[in-house]
Amino acid sequence: MSEDTVIEILSKLPVKSLLRFKCVCKFWHELFGSPGFISKHQENEHSTRLVVRYLADDEDDPHEERLCICLFHDETLADVSLREDILPVMPREACPMGPFEWGLFCCISDIKQEIGLWNFATRDYKILPKIKPDSFWTIYGVGLGMDQKSNCSKLVCAMAIAEYDHNDVLKSSDSNQVAIYSIDTNSWRNFQSLELSKYKFEVGDTSKGRYQNGDCYWPVKPRFEIKHPDYKVILSFDLSNEVFQEIQPPDCRHESPIHWPYKALGGT
Repeated sequence: MSEDTVIEILSKLPVKSLLRFKCVCKFWHELFGSPGFISKHQENEHSTRLVVRYLADDEDDPHEERLCICLFHDETLADVSLREDILPVMPREACPMGPFEWGLFCCISDIKQEIGLWNFATRDYKILPKIKPDSFWTIYGVGLGMDQKSNCSKLVCAMAIAEYDHNDVLKSSDSNQVAIYSIDTNSWRNFQSLELSKYKFEVGDTSKGRYQNGDCYWPVKPRFEIKHPDYKVILSFDLSNEVFQEIQPPDCRHESPIHWPYKALGGT
């Protein structure tokens, strides 16, 4: 049986079976955690899923709370996962920024300066490497997607970053930094983008970028040439060429601009 045939069969199995088969061989263990396989598995999964996040009392410390997740796989809302503690090493202040593409759930803690990825399919939770040593960052926009040229999965963060020397003396600060994490190489690369200085990211759900066809998208407020206080545009980021582009929104003069839900659809 060819490798492609094996992968096709495995991609149609339920999550519980994949969890049992992780220990069969190293190839399967790595395969089940790859974004490509997770995406293929989700395409073959026709059941409706509901992901519920909630805070629960910590059994070890009644004064602490833990961020937990329940997975409901169909419209009956029968909980098949019981309770999943996805933040055993991160504080309550960690900000859940997902779910994202391919069942990857991202959590960010400004206090601990840590970013973690939780894999929906394998239940693995991974703390990412430090973005930059001797620095302190604040992330205001985040997205996850595929670089279609290199076929590499990337996490992109729009952020402010301050660097300190070994005596904790501020050396430099920049509010227009872009940090890109490559899931394939487990490494960060960051650069300055003056384009970010033109926009203000919203706090909350809209700070989570939507991905489609190699680009991440955010609704943002222009800092200049403001037509009215609630006017927004769409900012896209090309994960291959690593450039931003502004997209004008549709002319909805009769709609309230305050609440602006958006979603990336298929196609080009």
